[in-house]
Amino acid sequence: MGFLSALYSLAVALELISLALLLLFLRNCWRRVKRHPETGERLRRRKMGRDTVLGLTTLIFFFAGMTFMNLALFLQSYRTYVVGHPIASVAVERQDGDGGFYLRVKELGTPLSHTVQPFEQEYHLKGERWMLEGHLIRFHPLLSFFGFKPVYQLTRIQGSYYSIDEERTKERTVYPLVDRADEQWWRWIYKNRKSIPLLDMVSGSAVSQDAEEGSKYVVTVVPTGFTLQPAAE
Repeated sequence: MGFLSALYSLAVALELISLALLLLFLRNCWRRVKRHPETGERLRRRKMGRDTVLGLTTLIFFFAGMTFMNLALFLQSYRTYVVGHPIASVAVERQDGDGGFYLRVKELGTPLSHTVQPFEQEYHLKGERWMLEGHLIRFHPLLSFFGFKPVYQLTRIQGSYYSIDEERTKERTVYPLVDRADEQWWRWIYKNRKSIPLLDMVSGSAVSQDAEEGSKYVVTVVPTGFTLQPAAE
């Protein structure tokens, strides 16, 4: 069980305990005002101290459960919107000495199509930088807050240059990461995005970095797009 699941479970358990204690407290209060039909005596007398402690204990369990629930929601929101979910690793293997470099890309997340296995491939790119692009479906913020992850697909990898003039005149390399069927599906999603319920935004996203030999990065996805972090050694 993950840490977040443990927090949610603890919060729910505390709330259930507080509910049980509340029912017991209300039962005691009802018996305190209810009288026996024959003797006219109250069904519950004295024991005010016990009922007071019971009421305070109910409040303690209730607010403790709410505290753990809020903590779990905060951590989930932080992980969803800030940390993100790793989807690919990128490493510059080596320079080729002719204005190009070799880039290894390994998919870490689950592909959009379950019939396609996560890929790991080395690409020969021209330029001074690499760029990884893809498409992203973002759900309504409320769904994202409660754990609905963005739907994404990596679409292409390409080399690029710092200079705009070099972008126009020098050799460019672009490799596709999706087939034509996926391209048509995304074209349809972009066209019909406004009519799909609970869908907040469909957009393209990309990350780019210098082609420094030996550099390694992890690409993550958050509801606002792709992000880039240095890979742990």
